[in-house]
Amino acid sequence: MDINQEKAFPSSGNTDLHPAQRQFNYHEWANRRVITSILELPAEEHRRRIQSTFASLSEAIIHMYAIDARWLSVLSGASFEESGGLLMKLTDESKEMPLEEVWARYNGIYERYHVFLKEADLDALFELAHPQFGVFHIKLSEVIQHVVNHGTYHRGNLSSMLRQLGNKSVPTDYMFYLFAESRQ
Repeated sequence: MDINQEKAFPSSGNTDLHPAQRQFNYHEWANRRVITSILELPAEEHRRRIQSTFASLSEAIIHMYAIDARWLSVLSGASFEESGGLLMKLTDESKEMPLEEVWARYNGIYERYHVFLKEADLDALFELAHPQFGVFHIKLSEVIQHVVNHGTYHRGNLSSMLRQLGNKSVPTDYMFYLFAESRQ
């Protein structure tokens, strides 16, 4: 897959973008590269059981999708408990779906994030009430950084899982994103 033939995002050098928006664009770009490469595999590979962090590629992607949706829900005003219900609902609904349908829904979450990122004051403090860790204040941009870091962690899982299944992964380092964006 050619890094130049990807969905175009506002250039990482665009000074009009908040750093959190640039990071989220990277997150989407990197997920898009990995997941579309997985979608090119035969459908039975998506759910093939393996000994890894997740039992299948599909389960890992469903987790990533549901967690990204959960954080958007929290950022949009839902409580952590409410967003937990969303997490479970999306996870349960997605288990029997073809991965292509999960991916289509994931893209809907990306669109909602982009609207949120354009409208929100990303430097504003956000009150995060976690049932286990308590209440604390954090910049919205720091929550986005968490979403990006979570995605990076699980793209690493997917890369290992792909190799375990005898397939190749794709490069998703931030520098590859910057190179791709500089060519747009």
